[in-house]
Amino acid sequence: MYSLSFQKVDEANEKVGAKALNLIKMKRKNLPIPDGFIIQTEALKRYIEWNEIDRQTDNIHERILHGEIPIEIESDLVEAFRNLKCSYTSVAVRSSSSAEDLEGASFAGQYETYLNVKSTEDFLSKVKACWASFFTERVEQYTQNMYADFAEVSMAVVVQGLIESETSGVIFSQNPVTHNTKEMMINASYGLGEAIVSGLVTPDVYLVNKQTFEIEKEKGLKEVKIIPLVEGVEEIETTEDEQQKFCLTDEKIIELAEITKEVEALYQHPVDIEFGIQDNQVYLLQARAITTLTEAKELTPFQKDISLNFEDMEEFWILNDTSFSHAVSPLYASFIIPAFSEGTASSFQKLNFIFNRLNLKVYKGHIYTRTEPFKG
Repeated sequence: MYSLSFQKVDEANEKVGAKALNLIKMKRKNLPIPDGFIIQTEALKRYIEWNEIDRQTDNIHERILHGEIPIEIESDLVEAFRNLKCSYTSVAVRSSSSAEDLEGASFAGQYETYLNVKSTEDFLSKVKACWASFFTERVEQYTQNMYADFAEVSMAVVVQGLIESETSGVIFSQNPVTHNTKEMMINASYGLGEAIVSGLVTPDVYLVNKQTFEIEKEKGLKEVKIIPLVEGVEEIETTEDEQQKFCLTDEKIIELAEITKEVEALYQHPVDIEFGIQDNQVYLLQARAITTLTEAKELTPFQKDISLNFEDMEEFWILNDTSFSHAVSPLYASFIIPAFSEGTASSFQKLNFIFNRLNLKVYKGHIYTRTEPFKG
């Protein structure tokens, strides 16, 4: 069997990926997780064999997108899809890699996510697109940079009933900016959660004291929202009224805070959670460890190169809270630091500037900079 419903997945199953296991763990504790099923990693392996593809194949991404799904896999997946559609109007199709959401690495934005999938044909196409996203150059490079042997990583797919969220967001059970363990941060906006996850909007920010539930609020612009259509989704501008008011009530903020404390207690470490609210009902869509760079002895050479260590602290580094006002993810740091450092070096050279380059490093999620004088 290539697909397994959430109810049938063993928590020790390594063929469903990290994202799926997190969902299963929460669902077993009766947390509000939409139903769904997992396409196990064996399906991708069989698909590759059937289409005579290997990791060295030219145009591997395109060949996976346009390959033929073996009949035994297709019939299994279509049956699971139709069963889920009995309870939901449409589904979300998301990657679930064995390396995803692990400590010290954030693959958010690397793989594909598809929302509001309704037809069988579209569903099978989106599964192949999720599989193909695993074989892009950026995923392979990021995997190797962060810690993992790309050849040992594989891809499952999570298919979940779509929550047509009026409001959605992300919750950090520990303040990611100040690292205050007694305070959680909620980022929220209108529509489906991809608008926040992909950085399309400036969300409302709520800081909640985990003991007293005292709330601090900062209104965001909430510029756009993503809504489901008859087919696919659409990005539209929010109204002036939506932009001028907070998208969450105090009652809903406290409800989210209480659920977050349950999830944190379940995992026994800080977590970040994606949520959606439909018809005033809260649903949890994902949960994972808050991804921070680990101790130096566990870092790869690339991670050490972009991390501010104790030896660096002998030099003069400045917290760059002007360009980077919030904590950054490992994924963002891995892209912005080399780009910024090499970019300034190239520009300064062309301009005959008095500096050689601007060096960047990350420490506890924040970007620090040091100006390197022109040599000579």
